[in-house]
Amino acid sequence: RYNFTQEELNAVLYGALRSSQPTGNLHAISGLRVSHASSGAADSSAPPLDRDSLQLPEGRARDRPRCARPRRAALSPLSPAGLAVLRVAYGDVSQLGVFCTDPIPKGVRFGPFQGKVVNTSEIKTYDDNSLMWEIFEYGGLSHFIDGKGAAGNWMSLVNCARFPEEQNLTAIQCQGQIFYESCKEIFPKQELLVWYGDCYVQFLGIPISLKGMAEGKKPPQHPE
Repeated sequence: RYNFTQEELNAVLYGALRSSQPTGNLHAISGLRVSHASSGAADSSAPPLDRDSLQLPEGRARDRPRCARPRRAALSPLSPAGLAVLRVAYGDVSQLGVFCTDPIPKGVRFGPFQGKVVNTSEIKTYDDNSLMWEIFEYGGLSHFIDGKGAAGNWMSLVNCARFPEEQNLTAIQCQGQIFYESCKEIFPKQELLVWYGDCYVQFLGIPISLKGMAEGKKPPQHPE
């Protein structure tokens, strides 16, 4: 038997212990309780973010796969249609998040996630990997895509869901790139929250490969 609880596992995977408080009073990443006075509402009066400000935030999420062809949202690098990057205030704590301004139906895909390719050999134990996505090939980990500092990468501002009930985006790996796909209808004023999809083979909630790739597929043989 494992000597840890589900709550401890949630803390490691999601960055916060799952609270007994109603999910409507919690922020996805911080797990902070929001008073009725502040209500956890996004500050729509905050000034619009420019290209430089999109490169600053730290702390983020993870998710993925499926290669069907869903509807793709019409996006611009800094202001995706139907979405707004807003700052959420919780007393003295504030954090950026991505919110829905127009209804988003299930199956809309955003992306690809922009960033720098980082090889596994470049990863150090104490590196900040909060904006990195794993890319799997041939049943194993190939490399990472690091969204930190990528100009106009609004997807790096999407926070991760702590548990399935609040997840509304699934991270998808398709042709070596990461996309976010809505797994349910998202309504105006709701925050976009992402996590790994069903197409990942997982151990204790940690993705270890892609389904299909881990089931007997071998890398192509290159002639010498």
